[in-house]
Amino acid sequence: MVVSPVPDDWPESLARSLSVRDHELAVLSPDVTGGWADGSESPGRAVAGTRRTIRLWDLRTAGATVVDWDVDDPLGIALERSLRTLL
Repeated sequence: MVVSPVPDDWPESLARSLSVRDHELAVLSPDVTGGWADGSESPGRAVAGTRRTIRLWDLRTAGATVVDWDVDDPLGIALERSLRTLL
C-alpha cells in the first residue's frame, strides 16, 4: 500500500513494476488540490487537480486499486465508498 497525493509519476512506475511481477498495489491518495472554501480555484490548483486526476487514471490502468480520498471527508467514509465500488 502506498499513501500519496500522487504529485508525480513515481506511484504509476511502481504499479507497473509490481504488475509485471504479478503483485498488486493499493494507493490511498489524499486530494490536496481541492478548491478554496468559497468554491473559487486558482489556475495552479486547477492544473494540479487535472494532473492528479490523470495520474489516478494511469494508476488504475496500470492495475492499481486506487482510493481517491477527499480530505474534507473522514478517512473511514472514503474507504467505505471505495469498498462499495470495488466489491
